Amino acid sequence: YLEIYNYDPEQTHIQPKEVSQLNQAAIQMLQNGNAPNSVSYLNQSLMLDRKSSQTYFILGVVYEAMREYPKAESNFNKAIDLHSEYTEAWYGLAKSNFDQKKYEEAFYYVNKCLLLNSNYKPATQLKDQLEPLIQD
Repeated sequence: YLEIYNYDPEQTHIQPKEVSQLNQAAIQMLQNGNAPNSVSYLNQSLMLDRKSSQTYFILGVVYEAMREYPKAESNFNKAIDLHSEYTEAWYGLAKSNFDQKKYEEAFYYVNKCLLLNSNYKPATQLKDQLEPLIQD
């Protein structure tokens, strides 16, 4: 699934091909259970392109998989700083907080995510899980 955004020269960022290749290799390593090597590839990617919100997002996913939540959240936040409407990064913050049983924070982030895309299924499912856990 690929989201298409309007081209805005002030905000649109096109990452170099090498960055895309490193990111793809990192995703494959993560899927094969090799998160530490994935981090290494993503750090190489960031050395080539510090403005890649996608790289920061993937790094957040990797750190979340490794249960290094502060690093995960830092990278999700960097992705959002670069692209404020990055639905998946807002969801990453929600999921990371949920995994740490920080339900109020998770609820806040899942709602931010759903404001951007009310049909984002992982976020609607997480919100359904969170609602009974939130104190009124």
